[in-house]
Amino acid sequence: MPEFQLACTDEDGTVTTKDFSSDTLPIVVEKVEDFLHGVGYVFDSLDLVVGKSDPIIKEDVIINTKETDDTLLNFDHITLE
Repeated sequence: MPEFQLACTDEDGTVTTKDFSSDTLPIVVEKVEDFLHGVGYVFDSLDLVVGKSDPIIKEDVIINTKETDDTLLNFDHITLE
């Protein structure tokens, strides 16, 4: 699973970090959005936009979440053509 380490040092030397692991791009975008808000950036949302209209997805990598009707896809198994 990919691991991420985000760090920001502001003008007075305060260091803010966020470490997380995720296999899915939507979760990574959510965590980066949270980090950027936490270090002082002000914006409504950071949105994921897939540039290709027809990604090729292997059937066995689709994860349906029970709490919502969302479908998450693992990074490693999407090919954009």
